[in-house]
Amino acid sequence: MADFNLDHQEMSMLWGRMMKLDLSKHCVETEIRRLYNRFISRYIRLKREDRQLETDIEMLKAALENLDFPKLRSGCRELAGHQGNSTIELAVKGDGRVVIIIDGKAIGE
Repeated sequence: MADFNLDHQEMSMLWGRMMKLDLSKHCVETEIRRLYNRFISRYIRLKREDRQLETDIEMLKAALENLDFPKLRSGCRELAGHQGNSTIELAVKGDGRVVIIIDGKAIGE
């Protein structure tokens, strides 16, 4: 199988909605939980509807409910946090499943 180097915009077209994760200070589960809580707080303060924010909240909620975080952390050092310079993203596949992408490659499928 060919290894493609796609930029973020090209990856978004392939995967759908994507969100970069910062794991420089904590693990993948903590990052997703922090983003979820931050986005919920922001949504509550809004005086209007925000479809993009709602979509982001749903994606983060699906990740928290469906991803096996202990397995992900033990299988990929990058997801345990404090590791390297990898680009780590949360993405929604065409079938609605949430996946983690490390340097352009989906893991845990």
